[in-house]
Amino acid sequence: MATKLDISYPTLIREFDKIFIAEGVQNSPPAKPINLLIDATFFGREYGYLCFQDTNKIIYFREIS
Repeated sequence: MATKLDISYPTLIREFDKIFIAEGVQNSPPAKPINLLIDATFFGREYGYLCFQDTNKIIYFREIS
């Protein structure tokens, strides 16, 4: 993801930390490794949903504009 966005890995981590802190989500490391899947689905140009999930568990879900 950092490569696609042309930013460094530490910058990417800082940006995710800002999101989690702003939303009040605890930023604690998982007990075991996960396969993180990130998906954004838009309905038109101004409205959609962002979802972070492990294979079978939703970790983070947010309405986005």
